[in-house]
This record gives sequence, C-alpha cells and structure tokens, in this order.
Amino acid sequence: MAKTPKNKVNQSQEITKTKPVVSKSSKSFMERSQQDLQSFQAAAEHISQAVEALDNKKFNQAIEQFQKAIQQNQESAEAHFYLGLSHFMLEQYEEAVISYKTAIACEPGDSMMYLHLGVVCQILNRLEEAAEAYKHTIALNPDDPEGYSRLGAVLSDLGQRDEARIAFKKALAVKLNATDS
Repeated sequence: MAKTPKNKVNQSQEITKTKPVVSKSSKSFMERSQQDLQSFQAAAEHISQAVEALDNKKFNQAIEQFQKAIQQNQESAEAHFYLGLSHFMLEQYEEAVISYKTAIACEPGDSMMYLHLGVVCQILNRLEEAAEAYKHTIALNPDDPEGYSRLGAVLSDLGQRDEARIAFKKALAVKLNATDS
C-alpha cells in the first residue's frame, strides 16, 4: 500500500479547516436572485392592489398598479393580461390589444388570453386577427364552446359561411358534451 506524502495530508487538513470561498460571480448571482425575489414580491403586491381596484371598477387605478407591477416584473403574464382587461373596460381597445399580445408572449399556453385578444380584435373589426386568436383559443382548449362560437361569428362576418357553420356545430357539440358529463 502506497503512503500518502505528508505534504498531501497537510494540504487536505488545511482545506477542511478553511471556510468555503464564495466567488464574486456567485455573490453576484445571489444578489441578483435576492433582487429578483424582491421584485417578484413587489409585483405581486401591486397586482393584488390592482385586482382589488379592478373589482371595485376603479380602472384607472388598476392600470396604474398593473403598470407598477410590470415595472417590477416585465414577464408577468398576469399583470399584462389584467392591464389589458382594465384598458378593455375603459374602451381603450388598442392598448388592450398590446397588453394581451404581451401577456401571450409571456405565457403562450393560456387560452383565455387568446380569447380576450380575439374579442378586442373583433370589436376593432380586425376580423382576420380575431379569427386567428379564436383558433389559438380552440387549439389550447378544445372543450371551450365559446371559442368555437366566437370563431363561427367572425367567420360568418368574413363571409366564410361553411367554416362558420362547422364552428357553430362544434360549439354546440362541445356544449352538449359538457352538459352530458
């Protein structure tokens, strides 16, 4: 059996006696993580206040709080979505479209965001865009009769009667299937 040289043993003993060294990059990462956590908490507080304002029909106040939440966390799909809803309630439809699209970019798997985008685009008579939004709604939530129904209405307005009829039939089938369950 080979003997470990004394200097290797001494090095091992010295290493176990020293405190772990935290590199500058690790400290920087931990500081950023702490800042991110604080930003998320501040954003959550603003969202909470904004939702309360929205519930109380104080839409301008809600917009202000949602914007503050977004300043704290630009990737908050929830803040962007509800900011869009607040704009919608004030009939600020172009602003609502921007907010809904930003929310979708943050969280593309939420069918409700596409549904709301479709509604606003329909109001603005941007029917092709509304139809695309409703198609996304259906793709993400095929059990949502409202997505099919709204798609049918838009397709009808676009003169696509056969496609509209298919969408309306699907809406009815989904609705009936839901009531049978």
